[in-house]
Amino acid sequence: MVKLSVIVPFRNVRPYAPDTLRSLRANSADFGKGDIEFILVDDFSTDGTSELLERAEKEIPGAVVVRHRRQGGVARARNTGLDAARGRYVAFLDGDDWAAPGHYRELLAAAESLGCDFLRTDHVRSTGRRRTLARAPEGRRGTVLDPRDAILPAHRTTAVDYAYAWAGVYHRRLLDRGLLRFDDGLHTAEDRPWIWRLHREAASFAVVGLTGVFYRRGVATSLTRTGDERQLDFLRAYDLLVEETSRDRDAAALLPKAVRTYCAVIHHHLTGDRFEPRLRRTLRARCAAALRRMPGDLVSQALDSMDAERAARLRRTAPPPRRVPDGGRPMTAPRNASPVRLLVASTPHGAALLAAAADAGLLGTARERLLLVANTAPVPETVPAPDALPGFRPLRDRFGRVLSWNAAVAPLHPGAWTPRPDDAPLWERQLRSLWGLGDAAVELVVEGVEAGPGQALARIFPDAPLDVYATGLSAYGPTPGRLDPLVGTRVRRLLHPGLVPGLRPLLLAEFGVPAEEVPGRALRAVAARAARELPDPGAPEGAAVLLGQDPHAPGALPPGEEERVYGRLLGGLREAGHRAVVLAPHPAAPAHRVRGIARRAAELGLELYEPQGAQPVEALYERLRPALVTGRSFGALLAASTLHGLPASHGGTAVPPSRRGRVRGGRAGRGGDRGRAAAGRGRRRRRARRAGTGRHGRTGRTDRAGAGGGVLRAAAGQPRAAR
Repeated sequence: MVKLSVIVPFRNVRPYAPDTLRSLRANSADFGKGDIEFILVDDFSTDGTSELLERAEKEIPGAVVVRHRRQGGVARARNTGLDAARGRYVAFLDGDDWAAPGHYRELLAAAESLGCDFLRTDHVRSTGRRRTLARAPEGRRGTVLDPRDAILPAHRTTAVDYAYAWAGVYHRRLLDRGLLRFDDGLHTAEDRPWIWRLHREAASFAVVGLTGVFYRRGVATSLTRTGDERQLDFLRAYDLLVEETSRDRDAAALLPKAVRTYCAVIHHHLTGDRFEPRLRRTLRARCAAALRRMPGDLVSQALDSMDAERAARLRRTAPPPRRVPDGGRPMTAPRNASPVRLLVASTPHGAALLAAAADAGLLGTARERLLLVANTAPVPETVPAPDALPGFRPLRDRFGRVLSWNAAVAPLHPGAWTPRPDDAPLWERQLRSLWGLGDAAVELVVEGVEAGPGQALARIFPDAPLDVYATGLSAYGPTPGRLDPLVGTRVRRLLHPGLVPGLRPLLLAEFGVPAEEVPGRALRAVAARAARELPDPGAPEGAAVLLGQDPHAPGALPPGEEERVYGRLLGGLREAGHRAVVLAPHPAAPAHRVRGIARRAAELGLELYEPQGAQPVEALYERLRPALVTGRSFGALLAASTLHGLPASHGGTAVPPSRRGRVRGGRAGRGGDRGRAAAGRGRRRRRARRAGTGRHGRTGRTDRAGAGGGVLRAAAGQPRAAR
């Protein structure tokens, strides 16, 4: 028998569905064949979601697609999934959310261990890169409880108010009793009568501290963000909740809670601004009718227990009948003089540069050298971490231990979170204990201190000296934003790969930070060693390499424009006489984007080779010694030319049509992608020149013939070997 069925409704969520599907695929690896099934319910999507699900059915083990012939809403879609479910346990997930790797394995293990009817978990709310941990409102964890005992008291948030169906797992016996089905036809608040039904009728439940479900907020297509008439279904949902509770054997105790919750939700909708004027009038009229339908004494009791502002608003909406009378900052410990060096890498390029710096003797000696890996992708749970990518194993021996920044701060976003100043000492104690640092002095080597893990660690370890490194062209740009001088003055040096010989780095120049170049021979040696460990892509001698773009980088092309630009690049390669092309996609690039490039290559009669796994491009350079390297990644093109002595050209670097409204005289306003937020860029340039750091110049010209240009332009400068 299938152990777990995961039901996932989808409705017009094409921008978000790839993250959801990747998370399901990652979780499927934890189960044997036939142990888990993913029931993907397509609720009559019209935006291309259906095509993604069709491919997912073939690629994800255990995936089954069920389609609606007309839109039915999330309640009907979940019921469709329940009809198809064969698992001993059932879980839910929404089509725009995602689950962390290993979540369903841990969820099933906890459910089987506790043996209760249903299990609830915490979850993480994600708005862009900002994350908030939301805990199930029940303090008794890992203990089997009576669901009825978790409904009251009426004036406090309890487990019955935590209605998220996807934050838990449910035994099949509840489905057999009809308790898992949702009320068909409800377009919103469908989980409110559902969760009350579970707490009234089920025999047992438990709460555990898993945080593997990520609830995406701020989705434009989400019904909670719209103001159409379907939002008024919350009234029908709560009418049903109150009606069913009034028939319960403990109605006298439970109804006050149900009525108070209904009143609070009515106030929430009345004070919102999502409805247009005509619908707001309908909303007020229906809310007034709902307040009058409920028992008057219970409504009065509920309003008396609320704050004065909410109670007054609800009384103005529908005056209820009269009530029926009835009788210091902790001190830091002294530090050991022998330092521990923490090196932070969020990309394979960063790890390779640190390894090359170690080989060149630039990192000095330390009691221990620890590599802290940070996966800072927008949805890191669906993208492999740098230490999980091909080519990392040869770098491993340069570091004493490899630690995970993501695991240390989970479930917070590793690239967006920084501790509050008052919390920093507590985090220092926690990380010293977690990583076994003891009282040793700490030195940090980070990729930037203005944001991300570097900023967080600089705050957590306030006495640690800082070395900063840059893997690409960012070394030659101004320091982003306004860096705290107390942090900037702690930076001892800037390590960089020297992509533009003769041009002095401008990054951190305002703090007088000296720049130190990592030798090219050390970088090439690291790449060559990694190349020997990687599988052969099978491309013939003289093939060209086409570099994919980072889909999350500033200025990245949207999917439609990307396919057109890369189509023109492939056409340019064909015109230049190339017939074999090795595609080097970015590790975070979705599979469907890569397939689009492959289709265009086939149409042009080109042989396209894609290396197994996301191989570092530097390793490909050393292994293939390609006849030409091209793409939109200018830093990687300069590395090919300057460090590896390869012919390189660029194309598709014009400002895309979707962003031309922000262009001045052919250049992006405010300094392009990196500098739009840096209003004082010119001032910093003048200050850096006065400090003797040289003039920041452009490293190459832009193809202005349009996105893609239809031609390949020579990269800035010739290969160093040719000079």
